[in-house]
Amino acid sequence: MKISNISLSKLFLFAAAGLTLSLSSCSKDDDFEAGGSVNIKVVNAAESSPAQDVFINDTKINSSAVAYSQSTGYFTTPNSGNDRRVEFRTTGTTNVFESEDTDLRQNGNYTFFLTGTGSSADIQVAEDNLSAPSSGKAKVRFLHVSGAVAEDIDIYNGTVKIVGDLERGDEVTGFQEVNAGVTGFGILPLGNTNITAVTNISFAALEAGKIYTILIYGSTTASANVIAHN
Repeated sequence: MKISNISLSKLFLFAAAGLTLSLSSCSKDDDFEAGGSVNIKVVNAAESSPAQDVFINDTKINSSAVAYSQSTGYFTTPNSGNDRRVEFRTTGTTNVFESEDTDLRQNGNYTFFLTGTGSSADIQVAEDNLSAPSSGKAKVRFLHVSGAVAEDIDIYNGTVKIVGDLERGDEVTGFQEVNAGVTGFGILPLGNTNITAVTNISFAALEAGKIYTILIYGSTTASANVIAHN
């Protein structure tokens, strides 16, 4: 009987654990209210792609086509919820260039990045932290889609590495603060510390209080597309 009681206890524990996991899964879905407002910014970083329109659950959100290297301001759209279907469609057609299912938080701010072409096309969905940077600072993050530099790169601000192991087309980094007035960053292949060999990407001076995504792009020469979020 003692063994039987232990077995029953274990069964109750397993059942309770299963119930907890089930409830946790349900509560995760409940975190995202359906039909609430979200703010969406769109960036077409897919080289040689035709101009694009963007749809969430078959509802077009952009007012004009987004060509390669272009970005939009934020659109406010009532499309929060779990498993929202995001589609980039070639403008004027029903042809889906790429699609992605994603969760969108009510009142959240997001940027949709279209990258790659053909079978390598992808959509990166990044939630945007638009809290103000410290006094005298700007906030930056990076996305690497350039074929002109190594697939995996490190990024330097002067002699200081600020991003390590950024893979081409793989992810958008988190935001970090840099001093206002910065006019460029250096790129080295992953693990290379020879600062004299950096590939420099230059741009107009970053402004204090501003928030940016630095898109590293270009198939023959690496350049920076500086995308402002505020």
